[in-house]
Amino acid sequence: MKNQLERFECVGEIIRRELANRRMSIAELARELHCSRSSLYAMFRGYDVSVQRLILIGKALDYDFLGEIADTNPTPQALPMLTIPIVDGHPDVTHLPVEMVEMLRRELERR
Repeated sequence: MKNQLERFECVGEIIRRELANRRMSIAELARELHCSRSSLYAMFRGYDVSVQRLILIGKALDYDFLGEIADTNPTPQALPMLTIPIVDGHPDVTHLPVEMVEMLRRELERR
């Protein structure tokens, strides 16, 4: 469990690093994302950052956070899980961000 928490804890640090690299303030990022600074600070302190929020932050900072997190070689127990409902015998991905659907499509084509 500790490895899993450490893995998710680093997401906030990665975002902070990229903010600094781009010399962007938290206030600027909050304006870009249409959220409050306190929401961003809470996200940095917590372990849970949604994929959708991470994609939006990545767009604002022009950075592939999902790619970096995927490259950290997690243990099998620490891998994030995605649940996709089956509707009428087919996966229903309508609730996922377009970027996530495209990433899944590319991965499936690769195999």
